[in-house]
Amino acid sequence: RGDVITSQCYERTLQLNVPSGFGTGFTITRHDRQWLVTAQHVIDGINESEIVVLRRGTPVEVQLKSIPRVRVEADVAVFELDREITPELPLFPTSDGAVYTQDVYFLGFPFGLGLGTAGVAQLPFVKKAIISASDDKANGVKIWYLDGINNPGFSGGPVVFRRQGTSDWHVLAIVQGYLPEKSDLIGGGPGSVSTNSGIIFAFDIRHGIEAIDTFVGT
Repeated sequence: RGDVITSQCYERTLQLNVPSGFGTGFTITRHDRQWLVTAQHVIDGINESEIVVLRRGTPVEVQLKSIPRVRVEADVAVFELDREITPELPLFPTSDGAVYTQDVYFLGFPFGLGLGTAGVAQLPFVKKAIISASDDKANGVKIWYLDGINNPGFSGGPVVFRRQGTSDWHVLAIVQGYLPEKSDLIGGGPGSVSTNSGIIFAFDIRHGIEAIDTFVGT
């Protein structure tokens, strides 16, 4: 039996509209303030003013300020907010307590879609995965590998889990992408197509926390 995703996971997940398309972000609380977290590749090459943040399908009036990245190899971006933009519900930004083969869930707006009415994506999709493996790179970057099917638009969304033996929901990581694989064409024709292997890459939330702590400490 899987977990039932609770309101803090939904309410803290936001749609991001950028010139190149759609992405996902989410808020975490650190140092008694809210911060917006997403994947760096979602906002590469654009200004903060070009990012439209939507909550429940409605653009949010908020000023974003990008804070410096600590480990540029981690596909993680964090923005300072001029005010709180989501309800202050408990969602702990730490992967502590996560175990291999545990169920996890990732939230976002694939292809700009979400739960809503009249074509307006008000709440994010939720998809399920399990923790397959992780890798602590020599450069200090931690990547989680999940078994699940990711789609364009989930990038930057939170991977969440319920810590075993508690009712506490945590953010494990930030969705980065998936590993593609080549499949032969039906009928044996020449060439191949790229398909989704079902292996999701996600960068540990600690890289967002590290950037926030370094920024606040300066």
